[in-house]
Amino acid sequence: MSICKGLHESFWPFAKFDQSAPETWDNSYRTINDENLDFALKQRDEEILAEWFSPAFGPDLLPGMYSMPIGVVPKPRSTDFHLVTDHSTGEFALNNYIAKLDSSIRLDSLQDFGTALRAVIACDGHTSVWLFKSDVSAAYRRIPMHPLWQLKQINTFQGMRHVDRNMTFGSRSAPKIWCSFFGLVIWITIHILACMDLLHYMDNAWLYESNALSVSLNST
Repeated sequence: MSICKGLHESFWPFAKFDQSAPETWDNSYRTINDENLDFALKQRDEEILAEWFSPAFGPDLLPGMYSMPIGVVPKPRSTDFHLVTDHSTGEFALNNYIAKLDSSIRLDSLQDFGTALRAVIACDGHTSVWLFKSDVSAAYRRIPMHPLWQLKQINTFQGMRHVDRNMTFGSRSAPKIWCSFFGLVIWITIHILACMDLLHYMDNAWLYESNALSVSLNST
């Protein structure tokens, strides 16, 4: 997968449809309960404003379109919520057409970070002054999907249809596509900007700072 080509032409999520797949499929049966509906509609409006969702184009699916169930789930360790699209439910769920092998990735771990810290301590003779972590805002949602795949990402709110133009949290291929892109960003940071030992896990990047004087100067 070429990240540069994907950013230029948009990304295809490794899906392979067979002859059993219907031309059009409406699986948007799930109803968001009243307590979450206001959040879902507000999130829909924000996505339209960002041009990640299209404006509503009517109540009917057009040829080639699929509409999967949507829902609202709590964010881990937070009082906030996620609007998610379920690509795994139903006979013709989109994730059924994406092989698990095509979605596998290896993520950096705390063990990798520990190895880097031990090496820098052995070199500098002291522990790092600071450890820091930074995360990417709306990470998956910033990845554009191929126009032909956008046809499969129709979200339905109160009977009206919207095209989801970007990568969703519910897609099996989302972690691999995102981490391939973010891995390229990390590679550039390491090899071009010489920010050694920078690691990332999904949308989080983390590093150490072993020079107390550098930290002091950068914070003023």
